[in-house]
Amino acid sequence: MALHREALEPLYQSIKKWQDNVRCTDIDKALTGQLTCPLCEVFYHRDCAGCPVAEETGQVMCRGTTYSEAHRAKDAIAEGLAPMSTFTEPAKKYLEFLEMLWRKR
Repeated sequence: MALHREALEPLYQSIKKWQDNVRCTDIDKALTGQLTCPLCEVFYHRDCAGCPVAEETGQVMCRGTTYSEAHRAKDAIAEGLAPMSTFTEPAKKYLEFLEMLWRKR
């Protein structure tokens, strides 16, 4: 899969964001959701058409990745219902997924 030219910078910025998320020790500073996603900024309004995540998984809205698990964990941690590791582990896997997409470019 060759990345669309318009996906390169948003993917790079998404990788940087998830690197920060993985290192995050304060769940309130972890960034998830379409409003903080460089890829969503470009592709969300197109129903994810052209998004490298969607192209790889064949699904929209980051389904088929650990993104949703990380997002749900963030909410549970913020409510005091789960430890930080419930966010960090799926966040690491999602970062690894994004980095794999970058290597394929």
